[in-house]
Amino acid sequence: MSITNIYVLLLEEGKYYIGKSNDVFKRCIEHFEGSGSCWTKKYKPLKLQKTIENVSPFEEDKITKEYMLKYGIENVRGGTYTQIELTENQIQSITYELRGAMDECLKCGKKGHFVAECVYYKQNKKSRVVSDDDDDDERVTDDDDDDDDEWVTDDDDDDDDNNSDSIGYVCDKCGKIIKDEYYYYEHIKVCKVYKGNKCFRCGRKGHYATNCYASSHIKGYYLH
Repeated sequence: MSITNIYVLLLEEGKYYIGKSNDVFKRCIEHFEGSGSCWTKKYKPLKLQKTIENVSPFEEDKITKEYMLKYGIENVRGGTYTQIELTENQIQSITYELRGAMDECLKCGKKGHFVAECVYYKQNKKSRVVSDDDDDDERVTDDDDDDDDEWVTDDDDDDDDNNSDSIGYVCDKCGKIIKDEYYYYEHIKVCKVYKGNKCFRCGRKGHYATNCYASSHIKGYYLH
């Protein structure tokens, strides 16, 4: 197996980039001059923080995930995760891997139990499950009918998931409807899009996706 060198760059706004190269000095110059990765073009390098010489190429992903665990997935790129915006599937996969490595519950991130035994604290919900029967754009919060100290089990979540009227959770930033609660909370951590009074489903202004009846998108394709 070939060997390589790993380097860690500290970037603006508390961001990090992990890369590999046989010539770390030359590659870092490219990053500092703006011809490196898209991540280091968006967040300018401040300094070369660390180099690790003569290691397996697989160390790049390993160190990237170690830094994601320490500083947050949204603040670190490198290895196979170099694009600026990670997909929800990528975020879920990384989150599960990090939690598994730390012996944490894959669902809630707490220690001391497995997924099948998980109970988790319901807190800071910004949007409730939205019903097809809703006639307006008003968001309903949990403050009206949930006690702040309420614990819920997986059985309670199944009731929500199996509700035929339920279409998902609404992101207050971009208006996207996400069916799964876990994906919803992971999405709002990284969502930076604010579309204002614009429907996520059809792209038109003046309403939200929860009461959109358009048969086609603003770009022309048909909606189901």
